[in-house]
Amino acid sequence: MLDKLKKYWRVFKYMYGKAAVDLDAQTLLQKQQQDGQYMLYGNNTVYNATFGHQSYVGHNTVLFNCDIGSYCSIGPNVVIGYGDHPTNKFSTSPKVYYNEDLYGKDAVAKNQTELNKRVTIKDDVWIGANVFVKNGVTIGRGAILGAGAVVLSDVPEYAIAVGVPAKVIRNRFDQQTIETIKATKWWNNDLETLLAKKNTTDIKTLRDMGK
Repeated sequence: MLDKLKKYWRVFKYMYGKAAVDLDAQTLLQKQQQDGQYMLYGNNTVYNATFGHQSYVGHNTVLFNCDIGSYCSIGPNVVIGYGDHPTNKFSTSPKVYYNEDLYGKDAVAKNQTELNKRVTIKDDVWIGANVFVKNGVTIGRGAILGAGAVVLSDVPEYAIAVGVPAKVIRNRFDQQTIETIKATKWWNNDLETLLAKKNTTDIKTLRDMGK
């Protein structure tokens, strides 16, 4: 019976191509969420995204063409990487600039690549409510995006960015402290491993920060 189902699935994927691949990716996301690797808190739209472990996403958030690291905290009503529209063509409608009959297959493929660049969210990033992150942007590890920010360019690691458009207002730590945190690479550990290491020198140093 299982072999028959596998055969039918291969036929389905052959017939429906990309739709089946997208379904495979969605199934993987659902399994990762079920296994506790990350958490989506309802009414989210997720397309072509990857997650590290222990990250969560608030309600009503859109994630499009993005890679999200571990231990990230993403608030509600956030839009990440929703794609651009061209400003140098006669129309800003995708019905026009994605029309192969009008522009040809190669030109449309180029448009899709240029207008849908992936967003990279590194580990331990906190994104407040109602933030917009433009496609193609990289948010550095440990950065904070204040609520309502419109992020149009890269944000350095351990920086705090706020406003419209978002500007870096300060760093969370001095450079020596940042290097100390980075040297531990603590974000590579799952929660159980991190707890098991809580009395090691590196983790004790991290725990003592902010007291």
